[in-house]
Amino acid sequence: MSNLGELLAPLNVKYIILVNEADYQNYDFLNHQNDLKIIMQKPGITLSKMSMRLPGRNAANSVVHIQSLDDYLR
Repeated sequence: MSNLGELLAPLNVKYIILVNEADYQNYDFLNHQNDLKIIMQKPGITLSKMSMRLPGRNAANSVVHIQSLDDYLR
């Protein structure tokens, strides 16, 4: 798998933080992603940014105020 960013894009994930604790070696696949860019790497921590995003997905573009469940159901 090399497209984790594409798979997480619908969830609006922007960053992945990997802390070198316990079983962090199990997440080595993060270093082999085509759509993740490591933007910071220091001893014990790696910050990656998603290069794949789906604009408009999972984002509210308006707000509707309702007063009751009946309003919602209408």
